Amino acid sequence: MAEQETIAQEAAFGHAAENGHCCGLSKREHFAALMMQALIANPERYKYIADQFNLGEVDQEGASAKNAHKAVKLADALIAELNK
Repeated sequence: MAEQETIAQEAAFGHAAENGHCCGLSKREHFAALMMQALIANPERYKYIADQFNLGEVDQEGASAKNAHKAVKLADALIAELNK
């Protein structure tokens, strides 16, 4: 395990409010946002999703959902790897 555990729901920036809840993004949300940015900027990923859209396999909402799901899976994988 890592020396300091990465807690997915912990505040990504700053610190938690007095009631213990995050103010702003959690680490998981921040990592997922970074992964989403990378997925959207990747020409190969764009072509993969565009091909599915053009073949009628997904609509616009489905394409967005595929990217969001992948971003969260990658964020969770990063947190798990950091905690090894």
